[in-house]
Amino acid sequence: MSKILISTLNSNQLFNAIKPFGNIFEQVWHFQAQSISRWTFANKMGRRWERVKSEAETSIGNSKTFTLLSYNILAQDLLAEHLHLYIGIEPSMLRWDHRLFRLREEIQYVKPDILCLQEMQFNHLKNLVKHISFKRELEYVFKKKTGHRTDGCAIIYDKSKFRLLSERPVEYYTHGDAVLNRDNIALLAKFAIRKEPQKKFIIATTHLLYNPRRQDVRIAQVEKLLGAIQQYSAENEGKNSAFLPVILTGDFNFEPKTRPYQLLCEPCKAKPISQNFVKSPNLVAADSQQQTSREYYLKAPDEDGNELQMMPLDFGIQTASTFQDQWITVDYVLHSVDKNRKKMQIQSVYALPKINDCVRTGSIPNKYLGSDHYSLGIKFSVL
Repeated sequence: MSKILISTLNSNQLFNAIKPFGNIFEQVWHFQAQSISRWTFANKMGRRWERVKSEAETSIGNSKTFTLLSYNILAQDLLAEHLHLYIGIEPSMLRWDHRLFRLREEIQYVKPDILCLQEMQFNHLKNLVKHISFKRELEYVFKKKTGHRTDGCAIIYDKSKFRLLSERPVEYYTHGDAVLNRDNIALLAKFAIRKEPQKKFIIATTHLLYNPRRQDVRIAQVEKLLGAIQQYSAENEGKNSAFLPVILTGDFNFEPKTRPYQLLCEPCKAKPISQNFVKSPNLVAADSQQQTSREYYLKAPDEDGNELQMMPLDFGIQTASTFQDQWITVDYVLHSVDKNRKKMQIQSVYALPKINDCVRTGSIPNKYLGSDHYSLGIKFSVL
């Protein structure tokens, strides 16, 4: 079968194309699924919960500790569209039923109270939630990408522990903008703890543009995201505004020490988005095909001095979250740290695998992992 033909298969055609042995395969797969221990694999990959050291650690008292997991789970439609990226992987490992089983197993192993998903295909969401419920009452919010894509971002949460106060989708696509012209999105949700309703917080998740040549697009998307979070997290207006603590997760498609990473982690002074942007013509797009000057948006200072500062969590040295020509980290979890916000404390992180372990384990998805990304987990408390 030619590469051109493979790349045009939809998910149903792909499902049939990589189902070589029917019932025999199903029996072998179920036997294999039951014989592989998540505990064994987690230990093999060095994935353990590690305590976060804080210079100004605050006593959590009786505050409850919750678990959050962030995961790009690889939408099946995108897998089918880019099947050439998975050459060399056993076709049975790419089937959605196999990947769903592995995703469910991993999520059950971590037991998150909040699950942030990227590349969540809209017609797979209800079934996934059903599979990971673990006898709990899970609910979710979802935002599909703009345009023709079938995937987006989801935030799944335990209804018995949290009350959803509101949600806010963020569409990066801006009509008439030469840079903000992609269909990526973010999803923000505001929660209160059921047993302590005075304790409120924001969960945000996003999936930024992949194209390695378009760093300018990711910079503009980060700017718009931070402006939206700043506005959404304010509890009241004016100089005495109080701001809710924020956890931001996602697949950002850039590495540490890059310009969009720096922007994400530097203090951000932001007004509401409609008033927030000023044009800067002095930056050049990182696009080898179009080395022309472009305009994109930088934040204007906020005269009230309200800052949003996000701090990335450390998931280990020489670790990786995915493979893009090499094993790299492009997925992050960040939390707000600025002085005007109510307190949140990160207790521990679920360490990413070392690059050497990734190399030894090989390409993903595989018989252990259901996605082409590794998940990121944290334990946190709202004070």
